[in-house]
Amino acid sequence: MSIHMRTKHAKNDTKVIKTDTVSVKNVKNQYGFVLPILTSLLHTPRGASAKAVLWITWPPKARQTAPKMCFPENENATYVKNSSKFQVPSFKFSSGFRVPGSGFKGTCHAIMWGAMDKTGLKAIAAAGLLLTDSCPARCRHCYVSAGPDQSRWMSVEDAARHLAALVRLGVAGEGIHIGGGEPFGDFDRLLAVVRAAREVGLGGIAYVETSGFWAASDDLVRSRLAALAEAGMKQLSISADPYHQEFVPPDRVRRLLGTARAVLGPQGVRARRWKWLENPRDVAAMPETERLDLFREFLKKYPERMTGRAAERLAALADRRPVEDLPDAPCRAIFQSRHVHVDPEGWIWPGTCAGIALGRATPERPLDECLRDWRPEMNSALAILAEGGPKRLLDLAARSGFQADPQGYAGPCHLCWMVRKHLVGRGAGGETLRPACVYLTS
Repeated sequence: MSIHMRTKHAKNDTKVIKTDTVSVKNVKNQYGFVLPILTSLLHTPRGASAKAVLWITWPPKARQTAPKMCFPENENATYVKNSSKFQVPSFKFSSGFRVPGSGFKGTCHAIMWGAMDKTGLKAIAAAGLLLTDSCPARCRHCYVSAGPDQSRWMSVEDAARHLAALVRLGVAGEGIHIGGGEPFGDFDRLLAVVRAAREVGLGGIAYVETSGFWAASDDLVRSRLAALAEAGMKQLSISADPYHQEFVPPDRVRRLLGTARAVLGPQGVRARRWKWLENPRDVAAMPETERLDLFREFLKKYPERMTGRAAERLAALADRRPVEDLPDAPCRAIFQSRHVHVDPEGWIWPGTCAGIALGRATPERPLDECLRDWRPEMNSALAILAEGGPKRLLDLAARSGFQADPQGYAGPCHLCWMVRKHLVGRGAGGETLRPACVYLTS
C-alpha cells in the first residue's frame, strides 16, 4: 500500500485530509473482496468530520478481463463504488467491493475530505461509573489504585445525575457498567444505583464488576444476584486472575460463578480470565518468589495496562525498553476512546486512562455538559499528550527534575504514568492529573 497526504483549501472551506491507494491483483473470488484501505486515517487530524469515496482505476491491459461497468468512456477510467460518512480519528473502515469476474488488476483509491471542527472528542458510546475506590484487595495490576485504605464513594444522587446525563448523550444502558474498587462493599448503595438507571430512562445496567470477595455462601449470592437482576442488571462480570486471587480465595470466586450461572443464566455472567478459574491456584499461600514467577508468566500471556499500581508493582516483571526506543506517536487514546469512566468524585477519565481528567461532573456542571464543552486547548497537559505523546510530556517533566529510569519502561503508558506521577508530586498536576490520590497510593 502506498499512502499519500495532501492538503488543499477549497472555496467551501473543506480540506482533502488524506488519500490512500492500494493495488488490486489477481482477484479470484467472483463475489468480491475486502480492502481495509483506510486504516492510516487513525492519524488524521483530530475532530475531522469527513466523507470518504472509494473508486477503482484499471490500466488499459486489464480492460479485457475487468467488467465493463467499471469504465466510463475515457481510458483513465474511474468507478465510484462506495461513499460513507464518519467521524475521525477512531473509526475503522473496510469496504467490500463486489466485482464480477476474476484475474484482473487495478488500483483502489480512497479520498477523504471534510470540514475541520474544534472538538477533539468522539461521541461517547459507553461509560463506567466507578462507585468507589475502596476494595478489600490491593491487586498489583489495579489501574485505579483501589484498596482497603481508600474510602471514596459515589452517592446515589450523583450516580443518578451521571446516568441521566448519559441518557442525554444518547448512551444506551447496554453501554453502561458499574465498577470500582469493589461496588459490592456497599450492596444497598449498589442496588439503589442499578435501580436509578431505570428511573432515568435506561433499560438497565449492562454489567456490574466484582472480585467475588463477598460470596461467602450460596444463599447470599442467590439473594443479591436476584435483587440486582430484578433492578436491571443484565450481567455480572467477575474479576478472576492471579492478582485478585492473592487476596480473594478461589473457592469464593468459583462459588460465585456457579451460582450466578444458575440465577442469571449462562449469558448472565462472565469471568475476566475464565480459563484461570478452571484450575486456580492459592496465590496468597505462595512464597513471594513463586508468586512473582506466576505474575511474570501471566503478564506474558495477558499483558496489562502499566498504569496505576501496575506501573509500581508489575512493570519490573515485564520487558522494558529505553525511552529512545519508545514510539514518538501522539496519545490517541484520549480522543479516540468512545468510553469514559467517572470516578467517585465525578472526575471523568477517557477510556482506562485513570488520573487524566477531562473535567469534573458536578450538579452545577453535569457530565454531558463537561464532555460537550471540552476542547484540547483547554488543558496544556492533554494537548501535549495529544500532539506528542508521553515522550513530549517527559520533556515538560524534565524541567522540574524528572529523570528517565535507566532500566527503561514497559511501554508508553508506563512512561506516561511515571511522568504524570512526578508532575503531581511536584504540585504541577493542575485540574488535569486528578484526583491526586490515584497517584499517591501504591
